[in-house]
Amino acid sequence: PLDDRIKIRDKAMIWGIDFTDADEKMCSKVIKSCFDGGVIIECAGRKNAVLKIMAALTIEEDVLLKGLGVLRDAIKENLK
Repeated sequence: PLDDRIKIRDKAMIWGIDFTDADEKMCSKVIKSCFDGGVIIECAGRKNAVLKIMAALTIEEDVLLKGLGVLRDAIKENLK
């Protein structure tokens, strides 16, 4: 993981990245960075500190990988 304070949550095809232990405002920061990178994503959970990932079941692999790359970079950028 990028940071031990970040937890991965999952429920079937819905995944979440929980920033509660890192910084509760981190989720909003990551969402803005993702949006700037062309990816729309949203917060969920207690205190809106969980980044919810619900990719379409029909998503093409290259599109999924590109979006996940944007997400990864957004998290790294905001962990500083």
